[in-house]
Amino acid sequence: MGPNVTLVESGAAVADQMEPELILAPRVSDETLQSLRVKFFVTDESDQFRDLAQRILGPSKINSFELISL
Repeated sequence: MGPNVTLVESGAAVADQMEPELILAPRVSDETLQSLRVKFFVTDESDQFRDLAQRILGPSKINSFELISL
Protein backbone atom coordinates (compact mmCIF):
# COMPACT_ATOMS: atom_id res chain seq x y z
CA MET A 1 0.00 0.00 0.00
CA GLY A 2 1.12 3.47 -0.74
CA PRO A 3 1.33 6.56 1.47
CA ASN A 4 -1.90 7.96 -0.02
CA VAL A 5 -4.01 4.95 1.06
CA THR A 6 -6.25 5.19 4.10
CA LEU A 7 -7.62 2.01 5.65
CA VAL A 8 -11.18 2.37 6.92
CA GLU A 9 -12.74 0.06 9.49
CA SER A 10 -16.16 -0.42 7.89
CA GLY A 11 -18.20 -0.93 11.07
CA ALA A 12 -16.95 2.29 12.64
CA ALA A 13 -17.57 4.19 9.39
CA VAL A 14 -21.17 2.92 9.24
CA ALA A 15 -21.74 3.85 12.90
CA ASP A 16 -20.41 7.37 12.27
CA GLN A 17 -22.71 7.84 9.28
CA MET A 18 -25.81 6.35 10.94
CA GLU A 19 -25.57 8.12 14.29
CA PRO A 20 -26.94 11.53 13.10
CA GLU A 21 -29.76 9.81 11.19
CA LEU A 22 -30.81 7.78 14.20
CA ILE A 23 -30.71 10.81 16.50
CA LEU A 24 -33.23 12.56 14.24
CA ALA A 25 -35.42 9.47 13.80
CA PRO A 26 -38.49 8.95 16.00
CA ARG A 27 -37.60 6.98 19.08
CA VAL A 28 -39.05 3.61 19.93
CA SER A 29 -40.40 3.37 23.45
CA ASP A 30 -38.38 1.52 26.06
CA GLU A 31 -41.32 -0.83 26.56
CA THR A 32 -41.27 -1.79 22.88
CA LEU A 33 -37.49 -2.24 22.88
CA GLN A 34 -37.65 -4.52 25.90
CA SER A 35 -40.22 -6.74 24.20
CA LEU A 36 -38.14 -7.21 21.03
CA ARG A 37 -35.92 -10.24 20.57
CA VAL A 38 -33.14 -9.76 18.10
CA LYS A 39 -30.38 -12.22 17.32
CA PHE A 40 -27.25 -11.02 15.58
CA PHE A 41 -24.79 -13.14 13.61
CA VAL A 42 -21.23 -11.83 13.36
CA THR A 43 -18.21 -12.97 11.39
CA ASP A 44 -15.54 -11.20 13.42
CA GLU A 45 -14.75 -10.31 17.02
CA SER A 46 -17.87 -10.22 19.17
CA ASP A 47 -16.50 -7.53 21.55
CA GLN A 48 -16.00 -5.21 18.59
CA PHE A 49 -19.55 -5.93 17.42
CA ARG A 50 -20.98 -5.18 20.86
CA ASP A 51 -19.20 -1.80 21.00
CA LEU A 52 -20.39 -0.78 17.52
CA ALA A 53 -23.93 -2.05 18.08
CA GLN A 54 -24.20 0.06 21.22
CA ARG A 55 -23.01 3.11 19.26
CA ILE A 56 -25.61 2.50 16.57
CA LEU A 57 -28.51 1.18 18.63
CA GLY A 58 -27.85 2.99 21.88
CA PRO A 59 -27.45 1.41 25.26
CA SER A 60 -30.30 -1.04 24.66
CA LYS A 61 -29.68 -4.68 25.39
CA ILE A 62 -28.37 -6.92 22.68
CA ASN A 63 -30.31 -10.12 23.30
CA SER A 64 -27.80 -12.45 21.71
CA PHE A 65 -25.19 -12.78 19.03
CA GLU A 66 -23.37 -15.72 17.55
CA LEU A 67 -19.97 -15.91 15.89
CA ILE A 68 -20.26 -17.73 12.56
CA SER A 69 -17.97 -18.45 9.62
CA LEU A 70 -19.06 -18.06 6.04
